[in-house]
Amino acid sequence: MRLIFLFFYLGAQQLVLGQVPKWEMHSFDRDLEIKFLETDDLGFVWVCTHDELFRYDGLRLDSRLKLDVGYFSSINKNKDGIFCLGTSIGSFYLFDPLRNKIKFEIEKSDFGKITGLYLIDNQNYILLSYGSGLLMSLNGKEYKLNTENGLLSNELYDVVLFDDDYYLACDQGIQIIELGFKDFELSTITADDGLPDLVITNLLCIKNELWFSDYKGHVGSINHRNISFFAINEESKIHDLEILDDKIYLANDSGVFCKDSSGWQKKYPINGRAKVTQIVIDNENNLWLQSSKNSVYQGNLNLERCFDVVGSARILFKNENNFLIGKNSGLYDYSTGKGKIINRNNITFIKDFNEYILVGTFSDGVLLYDKKLNILDQKDNWMGVSNQSVLCIYPDDDLLYVSSLSGVMKFQIINSKLVEAGSINQDIGQDYIYTIFKNENDLLFGTDRHGIIKWNLESNQVKKIKTFDDGTKIGSVYSITDDGKDLIWFSSSNMGLGKIDGDRIERAKSIGKTNEEYTSVSKTIDNKLVLVSSSSIDFLDLANGNVSNYRQKTDPEISSEYLNTVFTYLDETYILYDNYVLRYTPFSSISTQPNLVIDQIFVNLSPVENQINFKEDQCNFEFKFTGLWLSDPTSLRYRYKLEGFDDDWRETRNNSVSFTNLAPGRYKFYLQCSRDINYANASTVQFSFEISKHWYNQILVRTLFILISLILLWLFYRNREKQKSEKQALKQLKVENQLINLKSQLNPHFLFNSFNTLIGLIEEDQPKSIEFTERMSDFYRRILDMGNFDLVSLDDELELLRQYLGILKTRFSGQLKIEMNLDSVENHILPPFSLQMLIENAVKHNIVSTKNPLKIRIKKDGDLLSIWNQKNTISSSDKGTNTGLKNIKNRFLLAGMYEPIIKDCEDSFEVILNLSKK
Repeated sequence: MRLIFLFFYLGAQQLVLGQVPKWEMHSFDRDLEIKFLETDDLGFVWVCTHDELFRYDGLRLDSRLKLDVGYFSSINKNKDGIFCLGTSIGSFYLFDPLRNKIKFEIEKSDFGKITGLYLIDNQNYILLSYGSGLLMSLNGKEYKLNTENGLLSNELYDVVLFDDDYYLACDQGIQIIELGFKDFELSTITADDGLPDLVITNLLCIKNELWFSDYKGHVGSINHRNISFFAINEESKIHDLEILDDKIYLANDSGVFCKDSSGWQKKYPINGRAKVTQIVIDNENNLWLQSSKNSVYQGNLNLERCFDVVGSARILFKNENNFLIGKNSGLYDYSTGKGKIINRNNITFIKDFNEYILVGTFSDGVLLYDKKLNILDQKDNWMGVSNQSVLCIYPDDDLLYVSSLSGVMKFQIINSKLVEAGSINQDIGQDYIYTIFKNENDLLFGTDRHGIIKWNLESNQVKKIKTFDDGTKIGSVYSITDDGKDLIWFSSSNMGLGKIDGDRIERAKSIGKTNEEYTSVSKTIDNKLVLVSSSSIDFLDLANGNVSNYRQKTDPEISSEYLNTVFTYLDETYILYDNYVLRYTPFSSISTQPNLVIDQIFVNLSPVENQINFKEDQCNFEFKFTGLWLSDPTSLRYRYKLEGFDDDWRETRNNSVSFTNLAPGRYKFYLQCSRDINYANASTVQFSFEISKHWYNQILVRTLFILISLILLWLFYRNREKQKSEKQALKQLKVENQLINLKSQLNPHFLFNSFNTLIGLIEEDQPKSIEFTERMSDFYRRILDMGNFDLVSLDDELELLRQYLGILKTRFSGQLKIEMNLDSVENHILPPFSLQMLIENAVKHNIVSTKNPLKIRIKKDGDLLSIWNQKNTISSSDKGTNTGLKNIKNRFLLAGMYEPIIKDCEDSFEVILNLSKK
């Protein structure tokens, strides 16, 4: 920006307007017939149509609730922020707008159309109708009231909670329901209390006052039963009431009106009449109104238009008597509401000083006026330069510092005349000075392109501040102010807003606009800095650093880049912007940061609610969210990070982000919404969740699985080695068995006896000796054949036994008595030679003679085979080693069969074999 912006010449005309917001229309679908407006505790605007409820964020209209039958007939917000929605068929819904869900719904089809309702708590409520009276639920008991049992009228319009009682608006005035511990009482506000016979249609409770309006346009308030009325100029049906601080807003058939300390003012429309049926005020002090079926209007109450000034308006000034505007065509007085020309100089600056008003001009120096705007003096020639161009004027005690294109000159006012008091160019140099500000003993000069000059009046020392502490050049400084404490604030053409904190020179990063030129910086009565730029008007809250911005510019061809466009007088701040004057009105409460809400979380494309623990296969997340700044919704930006996945912030302009294939673990999703690039004091929401591994992927389970696997592997290896060892042992036992059988059968004593038997037979009975020899040959041949098997069938074993018994019978010739009692022998198996060894063992250890024959009994019963023999033990010191029995036991065990049972009695010996099946 250069000096040309200060002195650009245009002609001017004046058009006086009332103090009204700048209205912006929001149009929706033409088929959308709006019936009600409401706001929630976050500040969202809710639009209720015939059968559907929508949430509106300034850009998008999202459907949240839809009726299947009937239509919405009333809406109310209770003290907990819950929407109470009545319908034409007598049903009502309790809807939580922050959680986007119905708390519960009740059908009352016999009651009729609901015209008003109030939720006392989750069980107790009051329903109103037009014609049916009132239905109330208290402590589980229902009461239906009408004119027959105490009501003033059956035509009821509205209900509010006030002083712990419930006030009803009806055709006959106001009635009160006073709730007791178990019951209730009815009372009225009558003419004796100062309330005329009015049709009360609207009630509104704010703090300690109950406001009401009636069908014909009366407005009043009740405070401790004291009634006050406030006259409005026209008689028109009032449709809605709203209150903000000490100002009341009403909507009627003519438009929207506001009452403040000065009386009633029309806010909408600017000209003519328009029926307004609904008004609401959001958290940013935007007033929303419905004036047509499918659109609403929005206007900000903090910043309203006072005057529309056609032409190049650049300076404004106000005191108790004057409202002055300087333009390139002259100085105009708007004190009476119309622009009155004072002079026709090109005005560059206006400042009051004691009982005087000083006016700087483009080419005619300084003009001195009194408070009645009578010109007292003019000074246009100093430092040897005539037709001086004034940039700024700063009064300090009895001195005036006047900056011009020639430098800075000091003046005094003596006898209503401007008297030169010397130049300070030799002290501070000859830079163009846009602004001058005094801080204790220092004068600060804002220069063109060279930062700030600091001149200490006591020491006469001068310090030039051209850069910030980080080395960035400050550039031009157009405006300087303080915060009333320790900080100095100034505009920087290079870096936006800067501040001086002691010896530190810093950029105010909370603004977040790197190249924004603020042409005016001024402090308001509510401890804010108003910052004017070419694209917006910003308010910096000095208490918390929050910034509110209002994008007011409508015509890009009109320049706002003039200096000294903000003026604060008493508790009022006025801003000259785009050739109209705005008035800033501070309110007790206002949102200064965008609100932010996570609308929905999807896991694997399915919505989830009140869930924070997920399974391993639930690993795809999508977060849908909405930021809210209704004053300028397009300025919002978002950034997010997922702690546990990525610790870096990522930016987006979209309203959703997704994460896919998240690994098991703990996560925390952070989301911020802001209007500046630094996200200073940004709204933040978060959501923590955990994805758990499948039970078989848990560390403990995996450890146990590995441990069990190792144990099973060890057991398998051990069993395998055992089987190998057993097989080796069985193989060796088999060989040993063969050797044992061979040895037992080839025993010299046995062979000797067999050969003696054979010799005797040869001598006595040659054919029989041949048969005996053949039996021995067959017996030993079968032994060799069966020795190759671990198990043989019982039938084969019995066949070997019969051959063996045949040899023994020939040998002992009737001295053996063999009894065999066998059932079916099929499908049974046993280790080979078991029976032969047991018979051989019996013969070996017992007397076998004609006098004492040996009795042997072989009996089979199911799976059990018994070999029993009569006991007639041979007397001998050698009692044997039981090798044969051990051999049989081991072979049965190695074959996986039950161990043989041995019964050694005094007169008998029995071995019971437990046979296996094939």
